[in-house]
Amino acid sequence: MEIFFLLSLALGLVLPYGIYFLGKAHVRGGFAGQAPGAEAAPRNPSHCAPRVGVIIPLTGDTPVMQACLESLLDQSYPDYEAIFVTCSSDDPAAQIVSRVIQTRRNARHIVSGAASRCSQKNHNLLAGLADLDSSIEILVFCDSEHWAPQGFLAELVSPIVSGKAVMTTGFHRVVPGDCRLPTLGMLVSVMAIHLLQAIEAITQPWGGATAIRRRSFEENRVGALWGENVVDDVSMYTRLAKAGIRVRPVSSACLLTPVGGMTFRAWHGWLKRQLFFLKVCQPATWAASAIVAHLLCAPFLAGLGCAAGIMGFAPKYMTVAGCAFLAAFLAIGMKWRTLVHEDIPIWRWIPAVMTANAMAVLCYAGTWFSSLLSWRGISYRVTWGGKVKEIIRKGQ
Repeated sequence: MEIFFLLSLALGLVLPYGIYFLGKAHVRGGFAGQAPGAEAAPRNPSHCAPRVGVIIPLTGDTPVMQACLESLLDQSYPDYEAIFVTCSSDDPAAQIVSRVIQTRRNARHIVSGAASRCSQKNHNLLAGLADLDSSIEILVFCDSEHWAPQGFLAELVSPIVSGKAVMTTGFHRVVPGDCRLPTLGMLVSVMAIHLLQAIEAITQPWGGATAIRRRSFEENRVGALWGENVVDDVSMYTRLAKAGIRVRPVSSACLLTPVGGMTFRAWHGWLKRQLFFLKVCQPATWAASAIVAHLLCAPFLAGLGCAAGIMGFAPKYMTVAGCAFLAAFLAIGMKWRTLVHEDIPIWRWIPAVMTANAMAVLCYAGTWFSSLLSWRGISYRVTWGGKVKEIIRKGQ
């Protein structure tokens, strides 16, 4: 029992430090103002730039949405068009789109209608794809609530343009609008995924910033897959990985996500969705993640060991081991803090790291007996592979 305890603590330190060590350069590569990395594209003249189609599904209304959409229309890439897709013309997002595109020649808005066989996001993406001109050679998929630096699009498609990749992905970093625990916890969760993106053997495309050669997308019938699936990025990765197509992470294609007023409920719902997508589309990876979930419990085990040793229920060395673990864990947490631009007080940062650990374990446990996903006011009953079996809308 003691050996298991000590091994859990040791591996519980290897995990966060290993993720930090392998991913820190990738995360820093996305810092605003940093010089482009080796993979960044030289700026091609317009006659050498393949046409790019950017599809942005959206719904609702947030304070940052208009600025984020405008940033996607202010890119340095010379030849692209943007298609904004809403479910209906009376969606609050439609009014924002109307204001944003009124003076833009390279953007338009279409209405997709309600989804009946897949998630609404997938349905919107497919509507955007169907509206694309045949001259579009590269497809880009973006979300609507992330601010894009002016060179984002050029950086994202650069490896495809140069022939070094078929599919690329960027990511995002949270810009906290406050120092409340859920907001900072969300920041830590996003950073953890961002760090993992650097490990190319496990890199997955992120639907908020993914580019792919149109021919490859169509040859592998990704559109047909999306037409009955609950998720876009994870399902696409599963299909393309089987065809031998890997995704290339582009550190410099990093979006900024303003987050403020985050609640525990919203944070929990977001993280549980990410793990649920993994469960239904990549069940072997999801099941193996139980080992990671166990290691994330190491701080709790260390605390128990400390208390048990002090109260005489366990050997004194367990108290020493537990205290040593917590000191080392906090030191690693401070290493993670160096990857944040904002000056976050230590006394707020450390609780956020600890809480993010606990939230990940809680959300993972919650996926074990769940087959229903709630997202944007719609619930989807899902089976293996991510296939949608039933769509439940409010009021039904």
